[in-house]
Amino acid sequence: MLESCTAEEQHARNAGDAIGGGNAGTIPAILSKEDQMTVTSTEYGSWLKKVEEVLISINMRMDDWQKTWRFDFRREFEAGANANDAAAKANRHWWHQQNKAIGQDCRKAPGCWLPRDHQGDCEPGS
Repeated sequence: MLESCTAEEQHARNAGDAIGGGNAGTIPAILSKEDQMTVTSTEYGSWLKKVEEVLISINMRMDDWQKTWRFDFRREFEAGANANDAAAKANRHWWHQQNKAIGQDCRKAPGCWLPRDHQGDCEPGS
């Protein structure tokens, strides 16, 4: 589902060459606004599938974790994050939320995703 036409249009503009545009940053005139949103939606779906594959490879099932603690994958896609980086960020987010929920979150630094009394330096969750 598309959350914001403006963001999709901007992403399509940025990916102009990838969808057949002439100059980088332009949308081909032959694509209607609906077609442009479909292209972007298709790109997002492909990207999200790659993210899910990365998460599965580390035994983090997206469906299970998203039910409890939503991670904004759309924001990561629109920011241009690659699938591996987005998966790593989601993983840290979910573990941070899990640790907070069971009272085992790090107390050394705000936003550290690691469990309480972890060894080594703190790491930001996102």
